[in-house]
Amino acid sequence: MAAGRSDRLTMFSEQLLCEQPNQDEPVRKRQRKGKRAEHKEEEELIAFGYEARIFDDKNTATKVEQGHYLLPWQSDDANNKMMLDRFDVRHLLESIPPRIPHRDFPKEPYPDIDEERYADLDSDEGSLFDMSEDERDARVDEKRRKKQQQEEASNAFKYDYEGNSQSDIQRKLAAQYKTAADMPLPDTQEQADTIVSTAKAAAASVNPKLFEIKTQARQGNNPLYAFLSQRHPLYRFYKHIIWLSSSGLGAYGDSSSSDDDDDDDNEKDDQPTRPPDDIAGVIQKTAQSVARAGKALEARIRQGHGQNPKFGFIHQGHQYHAYYKKQLESFQKST
Repeated sequence: MAAGRSDRLTMFSEQLLCEQPNQDEPVRKRQRKGKRAEHKEEEELIAFGYEARIFDDKNTATKVEQGHYLLPWQSDDANNKMMLDRFDVRHLLESIPPRIPHRDFPKEPYPDIDEERYADLDSDEGSLFDMSEDERDARVDEKRRKKQQQEEASNAFKYDYEGNSQSDIQRKLAAQYKTAADMPLPDTQEQADTIVSTAKAAAASVNPKLFEIKTQARQGNNPLYAFLSQRHPLYRFYKHIIWLSSSGLGAYGDSSSSDDDDDDDNEKDDQPTRPPDDIAGVIQKTAQSVARAGKALEARIRQGHGQNPKFGFIHQGHQYHAYYKKQLESFQKST
């Protein structure tokens, strides 16, 4: 018996050893997993259907329509007894809030908006079906022609070929200072003289920006000096005169004027333009000192301060040299 048992045990163990998993089995599992992944990618949508039977039970349908299967609503309000379907969500409510009264809206609440919305549509579109082909083509051509005329009338622009939009003073300033066509110009001679004199004084000063600030502080209430603001339309013309004066082209307009303006230029030479107050004060003090000390002082000022823009009027080509000469002559006569 013992030998028989050992044989059976040995055979049982050998059988177990034979049933052990092979080394190739994990490879097959990996291959199966790969195939399953491929099948999952291909099977994007899966639909299941179940068979259902439909019974034609007229008696049950009649009971449903008559409300035999409705259940009473369990609420605290004894006066409000409603019969509801067993799946009705109102069974979960203890009380029903009062109904909001219905507001009567007009059939066309916004007629103005609709009129604007459908303005581009052809209002005669429906009547075109009752016309013949020739009448319909003639009607469409007529409406197209009227629409084109309206567009041309709305987009029309009147060109001023005669150039009457500028006054005589503005045309004179444009020719004298060679301004751009779109540059705003002064419309009065007083305004033009103020801008030109201030611009030339700023160009001759040591610090033009500081000069503008001081002038604005002194002439803040004077509308003639409103052009010093960068938002003013004439500020561009003022900067143009500064550029001409700084580049040495300040007297360009005088030399390029027509022969009809020669008499006016001679009168201006007799009466030189008065500079601003701060520069006029320097010129008057210098002229008074030179009138007392003689020409030697003028030569020393020209030699020592000739490069200083503050004393630029000492030089003959300066714009305020004529004013300096006139002040010097007046002080020499008084002394």
